[in-house]
Amino acid sequence: MVISPKEAWNAHEDSTGEFAVDLGSAPENGIYFWEDIYPAKNEKPVNGVPMTTDGLLDWMRDDPRLVVSEPHQGTIGDLPATVVDVSIAKDAENEDPNCPTEACVLFLGFPQWDDIWGIAKPQVQRFYLSDVSYGGKNHLFVAVVYPDDPSDMKEFLPHGAELLSTVQVPADAT
Repeated sequence: MVISPKEAWNAHEDSTGEFAVDLGSAPENGIYFWEDIYPAKNEKPVNGVPMTTDGLLDWMRDDPRLVVSEPHQGTIGDLPATVVDVSIAKDAENEDPNCPTEACVLFLGFPQWDDIWGIAKPQVQRFYLSDVSYGGKNHLFVAVVYPDDPSDMKEFLPHGAELLSTVQVPADAT
């Protein structure tokens, strides 16, 4: 993957499962790129969910722990993507003893390591989901716009959108 940022971004993860950058002028706000993440509950993979945009989106929308906005179309570079905002349901119980707020929900896993991705109330995370193909296999490519404080979303989105527009990956949309 190649990005061509027009402003200062700092890479804080570059591994086989994640590439993550934060905005130099607002380091608590970042963009995360993943492939082939899977749904998780009780810190275990949820079986039977297709690893596609539709599969993951349907699962997230059916999960009572989450609130998922109506999907709309967007892009990650030239790749078409389905875009949704994800937050925690009002009555969701805390799943993380180290949660910095009243409730955290741990809902996504990574095939490369044992960590579980979560969201802390009242965060809102914007997900870009894209079905891609490379190396003769289909993959789920995901970008997450992550403002730590939900009040930063409006101001941070233009920075995130600009960065996402520069993404180049050697993959084809499926």
